[in-house]
Amino acid sequence: AQVDHPIDEAFDFEAELEVFIHRAQRREFGPSTQSLVDAAVERNIPWLRLNEYSLVQFGHGKFQTRIQATVTSNTGTIATGLASDKEGTHSVLKDMGLPVPLQAMFSSEDEAVSASRRMGYPVVIKPLDANHGRGISINLTTDDEVREAFHVAKAQGRSRYVLAESFIVGYDHRMLVIDGELIAVAKRVPGHVVGDDKSTIAELVDIVNSDPRRGVGHEKVLTRIEIDSPAMRLLLEAGYDENTVLKKDERFFLRSTANLSTGGTAIDMTDVVHPDNREMAVRAVRAIGLDIGGVDFLTDDITVSYKDIGGAIVEVNAGPGFRMHVAPSE
Repeated sequence: AQVDHPIDEAFDFEAELEVFIHRAQRREFGPSTQSLVDAAVERNIPWLRLNEYSLVQFGHGKFQTRIQATVTSNTGTIATGLASDKEGTHSVLKDMGLPVPLQAMFSSEDEAVSASRRMGYPVVIKPLDANHGRGISINLTTDDEVREAFHVAKAQGRSRYVLAESFIVGYDHRMLVIDGELIAVAKRVPGHVVGDDKSTIAELVDIVNSDPRRGVGHEKVLTRIEIDSPAMRLLLEAGYDENTVLKKDERFFLRSTANLSTGGTAIDMTDVVHPDNREMAVRAVRAIGLDIGGVDFLTDDITVSYKDIGGAIVEVNAGPGFRMHVAPSE
């Protein structure tokens, strides 16, 4: 006998699917760990997952080695600590004559304003110790913006200190150095939409998100763009809202930082890097003492030496993500 199952009208398939994907993501390997496991499988190297996260053992016995995402058995604790201390990194690189922005550290709103005035606007405010672009506010030009950004940075960082840096103009490049060699370079472009004279910004975001390569979090090679509070702030500053229709080919950035985890895209530039920039990245990672490091370098053109057109190292990362290098958008 056929049984009629009542249809649950309140069941929202899209919302439930998103919850399911997030749950699956919490249990699966991240893109960097997965790419290393895939490489081990290709080479017939046995591997073993040692916890529910990204701790993996390759090989057995005395030849075994372990990774946690892109941190290896050989990554030093002191080097990792130094990389996560943005002020310490800055001072080591500056002493080596490598290109870095002006920088100041403070613990109160008033100090933040006076430090920013001393350096000269525009400035960047960021937490001393956060990652993934969290808590960073860029291109601030007034005391009020600095005061607001101070609290944003403080909320995202674990330290009571916050940093101000001179704002460097240029594209954000991630330079990956492994064992003293520059392996890959990705030019990172923040999440954005391009106008077509007829669609609203909200509709353009939906069009971008319909790309099959975009998913929730790290599910796919690219992450969906969200119209959330950082995006709303940029819209407000431009005098726009979600229903604004952009002119044809007008590009509007919904993020001020270029992290892939917030909808950015990556263009592979490995084969065209200028040798001076290559050497600069290798020296920076070696100075911090990392076996695997990611250098965040701002410049207008990575194919031209920083000695000729300027540019600055804004961060050196321990355990850099491989996602943008393994699957660049271009």
